[in-house]
Amino acid sequence: MKNKYVFVFVMLLCISLAGVGVIAISAGSSESGHGEFRIVTSFYPVYVAVENIAGGIEGVELSNMTEPKTGCLHDYQPSTKDMVLLNEADVFVINGGGMETFMEDVASRVPGLGIVTASDNMELLENRSGSHEGHETEHDHGDKNAHVWMSLARYETFVDNIASGLAGADPVHALAYLDNAADYKRSVAELSGETDGVREFVKGRRAVLFQESFMYLAEDLGLPVLEVLDLDGEAAVSAGDISHIIDLIGSDGEDTLLLCEERYSRSIAETISQATGAPVSVLDTLTEGDYAVDSYLTSYRSNLKKITEAVK
Repeated sequence: MKNKYVFVFVMLLCISLAGVGVIAISAGSSESGHGEFRIVTSFYPVYVAVENIAGGIEGVELSNMTEPKTGCLHDYQPSTKDMVLLNEADVFVINGGGMETFMEDVASRVPGLGIVTASDNMELLENRSGSHEGHETEHDHGDKNAHVWMSLARYETFVDNIASGLAGADPVHALAYLDNAADYKRSVAELSGETDGVREFVKGRRAVLFQESFMYLAEDLGLPVLEVLDLDGEAAVSAGDISHIIDLIGSDGEDTLLLCEERYSRSIAETISQATGAPVSVLDTLTEGDYAVDSYLTSYRSNLKKITEAVK
């Protein structure tokens, strides 16, 4: 009989301890029920900024919605896989400014998803692409230029907006986000000093741009923009377009920089260079890469070097 009572006591004790274990597991889970704070970014330049702010923090998981070769998102439509990822997220970090044209659809399909916008309260440049007669494009990028990550002068605000947004959405890791952002901004400030040097070096020159995102880089460097001919793969480029640019530059174009990207506009820029003598600089739009944490700084610094070499 005594052994029976001992057996019952042991069983009750085991059940009690099991209950404590269940409570402990529940307490360790986040409100969303998956145990980690999940951040999803819209595309590569946003991901790199968030990686510097949230990467390596225990209890935080970071994913990018799009492939690193996607480029800009003007015409992007989320796939079923993308929507599954967003349904599992706590926060979606976007560039904003009209870059993610699919946000209305996301809001309706993933109600309650937290949104952090990197370009909040930021002055956007006006779009100038396709402004001259005869240049037509199938894209409608709106009146505002959303490529704010290309401006180092704005990038610190970009980082601040992300850090403060994440801190508000995830108070548990708020201090870590803010500390990491402060560290990253110190590296950005160092690059700002290099940008000032290049700005002085190219002083008195002007630019023709073959990508609308380079408007921000030209502003950073104090380069007046003669024309923007945005060649994004579907834009129709005519002989009249090329003739128009040649006429703007003139026959002695050494003081005009032709800023283009490799994929779409290099051959056209080189044709114009042969006619005018204007130097060509093939630059990175900072929308693709290997996910390295310092890839933004490396690519921006590389652009500065290429511009300096073109001037020399």
